[in-house]
Amino acid sequence: MAIVESCELLAWQTSTSRHTEVIAVVHGEQDPILGSAADLTEVVGIVDRDDMDEVLATAVHQVLDGHGWISPGLARRVLSGFGEVRPSPAPPPDGLTAREADVAVLVARGLSNAEIADELQVEVSTVKFHVSNALRKLGCKDRGKLAAMVNANPVPAA
Repeated sequence: MAIVESCELLAWQTSTSRHTEVIAVVHGEQDPILGSAADLTEVVGIVDRDDMDEVLATAVHQVLDGHGWISPGLARRVLSGFGEVRPSPAPPPDGLTAREADVAVLVARGLSNAEIADELQVEVSTVKFHVSNALRKLGCKDRGKLAAMVNANPVPAA
């Protein structure tokens, strides 16, 4: 089991290859992770950063006993999206090579160049080359615009 800040969850997941149950520490009801389409399959507990220490201790005990845990103050927000179909990113627009498309999708997931390099098992300089090509070919000014373009036409999750 691991306790991970929500802002570090994606990086932690990509750096961890084994299945580990996670308690995510979020920053209130407005924490972006609560409304995102991020992969939260390993998250078995959600605790608000402002909760008292006893709440975190209870969450840890519940998870160790095989149960899930949601801080009472977050339950309504977390459960409000329960059962909704979340879109997955569409393939990037035409005009990119297969590798440029792979890199563009990973940029859209929020990975850094180093994280993309690790994921694809290439050099960081290669990632920079592909990011630069994707930006140029798609007419994007920056990584944020590239990510928005990749995510612009979501398709239903399978």
